[in-house]
Amino acid sequence: MFHPFPPPSSYSLEELQNRIRILKSQDFLPIFGKKRNAAIGESLELYLGLKNDILRRADWGDYELKSTTKGLTSKISMFNITLKYRNNYSARDLVLEYGKPHHSKHLNKSVIRLDWEVKHSINHLNTLHFSIPLEEGPLMLNFGEKIIAEVERNDLEKWFNQKFRNLVLISTKAIKIGEKHGFVIKKANLLESTSFSNFIRLIHSNDIKLSFKMMLILPKTLDEKFNNRGVGFRATYQALTKLYTSNEVIS
Repeated sequence: MFHPFPPPSSYSLEELQNRIRILKSQDFLPIFGKKRNAAIGESLELYLGLKNDILRRADWGDYELKSTTKGLTSKISMFNITLKYRNNYSARDLVLEYGKPHHSKHLNKSVIRLDWEVKHSINHLNTLHFSIPLEEGPLMLNFGEKIIAEVERNDLEKWFNQKFRNLVLISTKAIKIGEKHGFVIKKANLLESTSFSNFIRLIHSNDIKLSFKMMLILPKTLDEKFNNRGVGFRATYQALTKLYTSNEVIS
């Protein structure tokens, strides 16, 4: 069994390529934790010597790491944003208003979940949507003409540049040996040369969407708990390749 690398001595592209190359030579890399779509990506970061932290900055120095798995159609999470709610509105209000109540088998408790993806629109749709101008102005979260929350454009650009200036996209294949789930690495691509304006254009074309992952556990009781896994952007593999003008196989 292959053991994870220690934390990197540097965050150079060369050290990353070397570690990916060694991992790629393995016939089977067991996943850590439960079998789910995110487990391969999380396990890959652990094998590379990284912690599973949700950071504003890129995973490996100047390089953000993302993985795709053959046969899975789920979108790739890009980065989270911080919404500034208006008129005493809150994230809890958002979940209560737009979430779906159900009984969680995992928690064995009543919950309200907001696990939703919303599109960009410049029209006053009778549904939750968001908009951001191509050139100037903040991102607005709306329901019809009602503005629920916003994000300053400068903050959005800063977070994008910190996280997605360069991207290493690692293609994997899920495999199973006996009862053990794992994966192998097929190749790694380095994507470079992007811009915030290109990011905004892909939002306008709805190649990139905004997703919400929030949950109220035992809502409206004394034991209520708010689980906020974040509000952030998600995109398909094809959309991410449109975000960059340079795409090179590095392993």
